[in-house]
Amino acid sequence: MKRRRILSWIATAAWMAFIFFMSHQTANESNELSVGLSEKIITVLKSLYPSIQEDGFPLNHYVRKSAHFFTYMVLGILTCNALLIGKRNEKKAYIQGLIICVLYAVSDEIHQLFVPGRGGQVKDVLLDSAGSLTGLFVYGGFRRLKDRIRLSEKAKKRLKKFSYFGLILLLVLFVYIQNYTLTVSEFSIPSPVDKPVRLVHLSDLHNQTFGKDNGRLIRRIDRLDPDIIVFTGDLIDRKPVNLEACLRTMKMLAEMAPVYFVPGNHEYWSPLTKELFEGLKNSGVTVLSNETVEVEIRGNVLEIIGIDFGANQAYDFDDTGTSSYCILLNHYPEDFWRFKGKGVHLVLSGHAHGGQFRLPFGGGLYAPGQGFFPYYDSGIFQEDNMYMIVSRGLGNSVIPLRIFNRPEIVYVVLKPDSA
Repeated sequence: MKRRRILSWIATAAWMAFIFFMSHQTANESNELSVGLSEKIITVLKSLYPSIQEDGFPLNHYVRKSAHFFTYMVLGILTCNALLIGKRNEKKAYIQGLIICVLYAVSDEIHQLFVPGRGGQVKDVLLDSAGSLTGLFVYGGFRRLKDRIRLSEKAKKRLKKFSYFGLILLLVLFVYIQNYTLTVSEFSIPSPVDKPVRLVHLSDLHNQTFGKDNGRLIRRIDRLDPDIIVFTGDLIDRKPVNLEACLRTMKMLAEMAPVYFVPGNHEYWSPLTKELFEGLKNSGVTVLSNETVEVEIRGNVLEIIGIDFGANQAYDFDDTGTSSYCILLNHYPEDFWRFKGKGVHLVLSGHAHGGQFRLPFGGGLYAPGQGFFPYYDSGIFQEDNMYMIVSRGLGNSVIPLRIFNRPEIVYVVLKPDSA
């Protein structure tokens, strides 16, 4: 019984940690997750009922509030189960369970006061408390039903299997969210530009798809209304890929905004390297292989350099810095130091996949080229007046799984220094 009690409290603590992790997401990350789930639900509903109106915002609200209710209902069940093991005073255990859940709901909303873009709401505490109370009633009803009905050993085994199935279902849902729901990370960088420039940075798709023809990915980027889109390598994977699907995606992006692409290691490991580069150019994508281009956006002249370490000739930095702002695209973040003092303002990289498996409130575990606990795994870095943003990427390669590391779209706004 002692072992059961310990395991029950471990399960309760793990669920509390999950709630804390979800609450620790920024407003944008949380909204992107619920919008992604809403779009998935709409897609399923439209396949069943073609005449249904596609309006994701009301559904998004109900998805968010249902998630509040459901997570605290589960917390109520787990807490009550842990309290009642080895105890006979059910009434006292139910009251204690409700108090624990309500206090945790209050602390959860207080915690959100310190998360960017989010805030605590009394109505969410009430909703969470209602979910917890429902969980207590569900557990209590199941407990009484179990006491009244004598289950055979066969029925007990079936019930045990059903419980395992429920846990597996929750695990599958967790894996799906971690690998197939998009998040947008926003960065604002003070820059020597006259007017703001909106930039979307993508990396490491590895032939992954998000909906039919990558529709969810395209729609999410379209809502950001970028001035330019950059892709820092590993669009495809070294194993056999659907090249046509990748090129369709890139063509749709090129119709949205100018797209600039630099190769990663998988482009050169693939037997389709030549076909890919030709297809990208035919799709309207600018492929930069140790080259630089100047573009004018909203009156700002930007210099975009594409570093390609797979090319035969290295890039010559002698002419760098002739424009008001210089952006360098390079697949490998560990090469950040190479560009110091070269007149570069912003480096955009990928490759690290965010460390693949991330600690809930820490960094990644492993990245190629950097090893365990990589420094340049995700986010923004600065050396003097030069910044680097490392994308966690969109897809997977060797290990087809991400944990606490959802596929990422990077959205950068270059803001005038005076703003």
